[in-house]
Amino acid sequence: MLKIVCKTALLLFGLVSTVFSQGTVDGRFDGGEGGRLILKLNKIGGSIIIEGWEQSRVDIKGETYGQGWDKDCGLSMRGNDTEVTVAPDCGYPAKRDEYRRTKVSLKIKVPKKFDIKLEADAETTISHVEGRMDIAIGNADLELSWIYGRADIHTANGRIYITDCKLEGNLSNTNGRLAIEKSSVQGEVRTTNSSMELSDAPYGIALGSTNGTIRIGTAKEFVRARTTNGSVRIGELDGRLEVETVNGSVEAEMTGNGASGGHDVDLETLNGDVELLLPNDFSMNVDIVVTERNSRKRSRRYTIASDFNISVDTVELGRDDYEVRGKGSVQGGKNKVYVRAVNGDVHLRKAGGEL
Repeated sequence: MLKIVCKTALLLFGLVSTVFSQGTVDGRFDGGEGGRLILKLNKIGGSIIIEGWEQSRVDIKGETYGQGWDKDCGLSMRGNDTEVTVAPDCGYPAKRDEYRRTKVSLKIKVPKKFDIKLEADAETTISHVEGRMDIAIGNADLELSWIYGRADIHTANGRIYITDCKLEGNLSNTNGRLAIEKSSVQGEVRTTNSSMELSDAPYGIALGSTNGTIRIGTAKEFVRARTTNGSVRIGELDGRLEVETVNGSVEAEMTGNGASGGHDVDLETLNGDVELLLPNDFSMNVDIVVTERNSRKRSRRYTIASDFNISVDTVELGRDDYEVRGKGSVQGGKNKVYVRAVNGDVHLRKAGGEL
């Protein structure tokens, strides 16, 4: 059952397709868990709030406003017992300026187990839903909380904030900040022209960034990161570390049972320093090579500095190029510490020191 109010109230049953112009929306659709909500609101601004609840129906309340809606261009809502779709009926206004004046303000309730597919330029908040999330948002922020399930999320020119979620899939953000707190994301997370901050990654994480810094508070199992023009900062990692950077440094602290395996480190940097803080009893085979290229003729040479007992030698390559090589086995060598740094220093520190 779907109820839409637009100046006058209409009560419709079954599959419906009703168009209304600027006015109040008050829709109710009967259907249980396992359905899907589809919002095709690409380039339409405003705000959208979606929340899971215990009821077995979809409620949509709010309004359409702005100069883009008129008697020839309205919003359509149709649905059956498994799917509800909300979309413009008339195509979009011809001029980009009119997109900005075409807006919605919607508050939507869905059953707690429900899939959501959303395209919009509206500020969007989704909470307390378990299901598949297919989301594409431009020029607006996205907030997710208490979301569980598969996710394919892409945003541009807006912020993503995720808290108390458990997601599997892919997240990408361009020209906006990405923040993840008290959540796990299994899949790939990527940013372009924006920073990335994660309070924790309890099940491991794979990250990529172009023109932005990656910061992680704590992580377990593994961290894989690739950056261009950005650094990687990891507060604590109890697991494996694999990082590649171009024009960015790496700072990380390894924690957990350093005397056992499962804590390999594999780092490659170009034009960036490496700082590793390791437990005093960290068991490792060390293989580090620092190379200076391009005959920079710096006032001082790049170095390998270690609080652990390893050998450090310098090999001249000619034309002012050289390599500094650090090797050694510490505490039985159960973990691999492999570092290749071009034009950068490498420091291995014992816990209790300073990065």
